[in-house]
Amino acid sequence: MLEILENLFFYTNCKWCGNLDTIYLNQNLFCRNCISLVKKEKLTYCKSCGKQTSDCLECKIFPKYKEIEIFSSYSEILREIILSYKFENFKNLSKVLANIIEKDITGFIKRNNIDIILSVPSSKSIEKKRGFNHLEEILKNIPFCKEILSLNLKKIKDTPLQIEVSGKERKTNLKNCFYIKDYKYLENKNILVFDDVLTTGATLEEVYVALSRLDYKNIYAYVIAT
Repeated sequence: MLEILENLFFYTNCKWCGNLDTIYLNQNLFCRNCISLVKKEKLTYCKSCGKQTSDCLECKIFPKYKEIEIFSSYSEILREIILSYKFENFKNLSKVLANIIEKDITGFIKRNNIDIILSVPSSKSIEKKRGFNHLEEILKNIPFCKEILSLNLKKIKDTPLQIEVSGKERKTNLKNCFYIKDYKYLENKNILVFDDVLTTGATLEEVYVALSRLDYKNIYAYVIAT
């Protein structure tokens, strides 16, 4: 009832286009028209490590992920939504991002018979400052994902955000910072690693290192943007 009343009497300017709109998906930052501009894109990248190449020689010799699925390029309105969500702490934008990817990630999960989803964890200090785990919140707003979400992937080092370090330092910044809490629970499973943005691929690589010690079926990854 409260949301209906807010929609009737409260209008706000969209952060992206500036047009007036009512509250949409429990947030008043971005209008429904701008959000609708975010579409699934066909991108060229290595499906095993995420590098922006169609011919990754390294993965031909030492393949990592069974398949990485990326929803869209990290640009324009999607970039603004993700940045506002992560660094301005607008928690309700989790529902916007969930709504954007729900159909695509659900289809990917079903096609590959995914048993468990692991979201890439943040440092404890960053999560405390933000007030919530941004990746978990997105998945909790997607019913099919919420059912198989696991918190077994942990981060044991308080590292700077990847956006705060250079390309060369990104690989060493996360070295040996992830670990698995319960190995047995993940054994013989099809595992999906979920992250929001892929830049150099360093995060997914370090998560793969932690998971590679498992006796798993396959490891997949789903990323919102690159």
